[in-house]
Amino acid sequence: MNQALSQIKTISTHNEQWEEINAFGKQFNAHFQSGHTSKLIQFLESFSISYPLHRDLIKQAYIHCNQFGISSLANECARIYTETCSTLSKIGRTQFGLPTIFEFNYQNELDSELIEQAAFTKILLDLEMLTIKPVLCLNNLQKSPFLKAFSPYLEECVEIMSENPNAARALYEVSRFSPYVPMFYKFSETQYGHNANFIIDCHNDLVSKDIVFYPFTIKDITTEKAKSFLSSFGLLEKDEFVIFYLREEGYVEAGNSNKKIFYLEQFYDSINYFLRQGLKVVRLGHSKMSPMCKRPGFIDLTNVERPYEVDIFLCGKAQLYFGSGSGPISLARNFGIPCCEIARINYSGTNPNSFSQYLIFEDTKTQIELTFSDMNSLSLNSNLSLQPFLARNLNPRLPNSTDNLLFAKESMDYITKGKIFDLNKNHKSQRANFNIAGGVSSSSLPFLK
Repeated sequence: MNQALSQIKTISTHNEQWEEINAFGKQFNAHFQSGHTSKLIQFLESFSISYPLHRDLIKQAYIHCNQFGISSLANECARIYTETCSTLSKIGRTQFGLPTIFEFNYQNELDSELIEQAAFTKILLDLEMLTIKPVLCLNNLQKSPFLKAFSPYLEECVEIMSENPNAARALYEVSRFSPYVPMFYKFSETQYGHNANFIIDCHNDLVSKDIVFYPFTIKDITTEKAKSFLSSFGLLEKDEFVIFYLREEGYVEAGNSNKKIFYLEQFYDSINYFLRQGLKVVRLGHSKMSPMCKRPGFIDLTNVERPYEVDIFLCGKAQLYFGSGSGPISLARNFGIPCCEIARINYSGTNPNSFSQYLIFEDTKTQIELTFSDMNSLSLNSNLSLQPFLARNLNPRLPNSTDNLLFAKESMDYITKGKIFDLNKNHKSQRANFNIAGGVSSSSLPFLK
């Protein structure tokens, strides 16, 4: 293997035009600012073919396009990056005998993105688009208490190499020569992008192949560790409960992560509503989050040190998840729990088993509220940040306490197949036009045009 790796390194450095590589940023910016999308895509494709081992520059291009809210161009970067990885991986396997190596990349939330990438990998294995589990080499960055708790589920889709640290380190160092990078996906010549949109974009194809969208179920080892901990908080095995999580700063905003736009007081009525239905409410999060007043049936774990098995168990056994589209929603979604998301800004579509209250935006110049078609035409349909909207003079209509209470009531009504469920059925064609496989709130339905 050492000889083979030496050959790869020789190939990767021999006669490379370092000036062109170093000039990547300048050339990218020139094409980007010119507005000639086709020329920019041609440039990225040509660069990836000439310098596949410098594919991380393509990933940086993806991030750059996303920051400007240009979803379609970001997806092209994801396609090129994925195709480059596939080419390298084929060479690494066939010519140098390397295994397919799971290369974990994340942008914002390490734990959440590991869950999503693991679930995506499990589905690829079920589809036989992957014929063998990729190898995950644990390094210092990836050794975390959460990974240890999640490893029984991770082992369903990857081979974890940790027993032999030297071998794991050696494989990790050569992952760039045989990479499997589930941060992005390419399902067909027309379906590609970030893995968060995989099920949304490919829903009909996956249904036709009888693929299970939610690949994980709670294991006994998780249950045993969680139950003994939770019993001391009054949560018993017979109890039905809701998971509540609020990202008070709202969304992923570089340099502005501590500015609150949501406040817990706006959700007191919603929590009380769930409690009146005979459900307990368990709040997840961390110690830096704002405290909440105690009340019977409400369990606040944000300031409680706990094993990660507790969060996994709760997100895999809840009646529903209610809250922000980040953090533990990834666990709940991939364990098949109905996810009711407040103030969603990703207009690209939704997964099945979801119910969404969309954040509505108003054009400050025309004072007209934007529809889903408007979001598509502005290429703003896959954003996770407010900044691209604000840069286009689009102001969000943030929900208030009354809006949140209505959404809580509709969430319960939707998962029990009540009136809002039927109303969504009547809007099936409109939802299909925008890849919405789940349901949307009554406040969002008028904008499905």
